[in-house]
Amino acid sequence: MRRTPHSNRCPPHHPSFFRLLQQRSADFLLTLKRNQPLLFESVRLQFSDSQRQTVATAQARDSAHGRESLWQLQAIAAPPWLSKQCPGLSWLIQVRYQGLRGTRWSEQSHFFLTSLRTTGAQLLQLIRQRWSIENCWHWPRDVVFAEDRHRYRERNGVQILAALRTIAMNLLRLKGFQSLTQGRDALAHDLHSLLSLS
Repeated sequence: MRRTPHSNRCPPHHPSFFRLLQQRSADFLLTLKRNQPLLFESVRLQFSDSQRQTVATAQARDSAHGRESLWQLQAIAAPPWLSKQCPGLSWLIQVRYQGLRGTRWSEQSHFFLTSLRTTGAQLLQLIRQRWSIENCWHWPRDVVFAEDRHRYRERNGVQILAALRTIAMNLLRLKGFQSLTQGRDALAHDLHSLLSLS
């Protein structure tokens, strides 16, 4: 492994992007989203091809916060036609997630493109770390503080508001709130408690 992999929610499906990463000796691990339907479906079908040889596998189980989770990773070699479109691409990855919380069952499949050639366990760890950051950081910023709905044009204003959201999240966590939504709602109309956070 050369450098910390570049990570992005939605890879620009353009050869120049991947060539730029190659020039900088940067590895990548990119989530493939459904907003690129042709590429998404092409990759998904690669995993239904019984002739495809698996190059790495891994699985992990979690039991926390009343939820039982199973993560299963399968990596296969990228087909030549896709490697040409995405220079540096080596493997396609599928991660299947199964979770049970109380009586509620969920099952999802996620797909990734990567230049990394490492163990399945390391790949799964990288993917789960990225989701952990997403769940602990980006998701609450969007859902609790509606960051994505704001349409600020002025650059300094965007940076100042992002810093204020970060401060608010950290103060709520320091105050002991496990749920930022509960913390926000509990303090929204309580000026005395709000002032006690600082």
